[in-house]
Amino acid sequence: MKIEVLEKTHIKRNIIIGVVIVLIISALVLQFTHAKYKVTESVELANGVINYEVGDANLVGVYINTDNGYEKTDTIPDSGYILNEEESYCTVDKEEDTSINITYDTSSKTLAISPMTTKGTKCYLYFDEKLTAKDVILADNTTSSSRSGNITGTFSGTSHTLYTKQDDDGTSYFYAGNINNNWVHFAGYYWRIIRINGDGSIRMIYNGTSTS
Repeated sequence: MKIEVLEKTHIKRNIIIGVVIVLIISALVLQFTHAKYKVTESVELANGVINYEVGDANLVGVYINTDNGYEKTDTIPDSGYILNEEESYCTVDKEEDTSINITYDTSSKTLAISPMTTKGTKCYLYFDEKLTAKDVILADNTTSSSRSGNITGTFSGTSHTLYTKQDDDGTSYFYAGNINNNWVHFAGYYWRIIRINGDGSIRMIYNGTSTS
């Protein structure tokens, strides 16, 4: 009879110990999960410091202009692109904030966002391919490898046509004929573009204070 009472006592004690262990494990798991999602940290920015939670860590979205429009990318381009400041913008709690300015220096890879002191801020950066003066000129004109007439005399080729010729550095492009889209106004004076050299440099001639 004494043996039976002893066995029941052991069973009751084991049950209590098991319940206590389960409660301790449950408390630890709950505490770890709560800490993982609620810990607030700080991140230094170009202009100030904001507080963010783990879920807010995606602060910047980057998009590059392609033939198919702007496409999302994981990295800011190293070279050959320039930030489109008109397209780029920031939101605070998913609402666009037009008071935030974004600048990016491609040479130093420095991103400046100001003012940025509000939790929940996210910025969307749009990059366009960086065009040279040569790229812009060629985009606005047709090209031809042949011409007729005397370039220094009565030649009157088609307007907005660049004629090509090979030089020591590659293909050069020059204006000829009745053209009017090769003027540059700088520092109060007019200059006229006459040629794009094979190395991509631009050759201009000074024309004074007017286009006459």
